[in-house]
Amino acid sequence: MAAATNAKELAIFHQEQCKEIEEELFNESGCYTSRLAIACSDLGRAKIANYSFEGVMDLFEQSMKIRKNLPNFDELQLYNPLRGIAMVHYYYGLQGDKQDEFYTSKAYLEKALAIREARFGKNDIEGGR
Repeated sequence: MAAATNAKELAIFHQEQCKEIEEELFNESGCYTSRLAIACSDLGRAKIANYSFEGVMDLFEQSMKIRKNLPNFDELQLYNPLRGIAMVHYYYGLQGDKQDEFYTSKAYLEKALAIREARFGKNDIEGGR
């Protein structure tokens, strides 16, 4: 709700709480869940919305690692974290003379889109993306 109402700082607060709860559940069970992977990605996106990029790349990489270790892993589950990593590199590219970051961003975004295209075709309308 905080993200939908543009209460960006509140979104970070709630997403951090969500991630902490999911990490506690993981610590108790020892089992990765898609909820923990989603919490990592959602916190990363909330931080991006606040231009708070410290640790964001780690959140998306953690999300990918968790997703890859889930039972019934499907490459499509990597779309959101790959797109998040692309967003971070794009932002880094805007910071001065860092043209290479734009190319890195493009590569991650193309990989994310290729995964969706392989599943849903070139004119993907499945996920509203």
